[in-house]
Amino acid sequence: MKTLSIAIYPDSRLTSILHVVVIVAVSVGCHAQTRFFDEEGKPNGAAYGSVGVAVIRKDTIVVAAESRTITDGRINPDTACKITVVDNVVFATTGLLKGNQTALPILDYARSVLRGSEQTRYKLQTFQSGASSLLTSWLNIPEDYDSLVRSATYRNGHSVHCMFCFFSDGKPVVVKYTFMPSIVGKRFKIGGVYDAGAREPGEILWIGEYEQSDALLKNDPLFAKKIDEENALLAAETLIQKQMEFTPRTVGGAVDIILVTPNGARWIQKKQNCY
Repeated sequence: MKTLSIAIYPDSRLTSILHVVVIVAVSVGCHAQTRFFDEEGKPNGAAYGSVGVAVIRKDTIVVAAESRTITDGRINPDTACKITVVDNVVFATTGLLKGNQTALPILDYARSVLRGSEQTRYKLQTFQSGASSLLTSWLNIPEDYDSLVRSATYRNGHSVHCMFCFFSDGKPVVVKYTFMPSIVGKRFKIGGVYDAGAREPGEILWIGEYEQSDALLKNDPLFAKKIDEENALLAAETLIQKQMEFTPRTVGGAVDIILVTPNGARWIQKKQNCY
């Protein structure tokens, strides 16, 4: 176990320090980088994907996610809640588990962390270590090396992607986690990578299946200008809807949206089962 001190903001605007206890663990879930189309632009039969986005403006973070999940190649009813809010902190996740099962129960664990001890938002290592154990417990990890390298968990390169969004001293903070499996020597290792830092107005952060929309922002000046000029709420929804057009099988359903400001967080639109 190792203790690190990481400044949430690298300059003098904010002196709050994030004390992190890093415990190596974690694991497995979302097909974030799967390519869903062949060279001719036709669907290639890949089954999985979901997307969440955080759009940052001055004094505003808008977090949005769609509702689709797929189990064993079958599209489920579009009722999944991929974002939640507790005490003005928004948590979002995308992921698959055991190749076919969604990692959405991690939302309930995140809520328990956020409801924990004082200054929980600065103790996100609690989430890292606990989520690592939780995710790992949901996996059937083979004990022998040969079975391990043949397993879908390793072969498909699954990963779980999460982010916490909130304001601290009037400044936006987004803490992103990526949990990925790997083989080190003859052993299966599950490692978590996070980044915590200042976010600038105009920045857009993604989790999940977003490659096509991200490429559009980078390569289409007119579309990027439109997104930049729209208010954050409309921009976030537009980006999710655009990804739905690119990957209609794997990204779909209603879009849930939460607005975060220095004064707190509130739902803008949500399905009835979200909280």
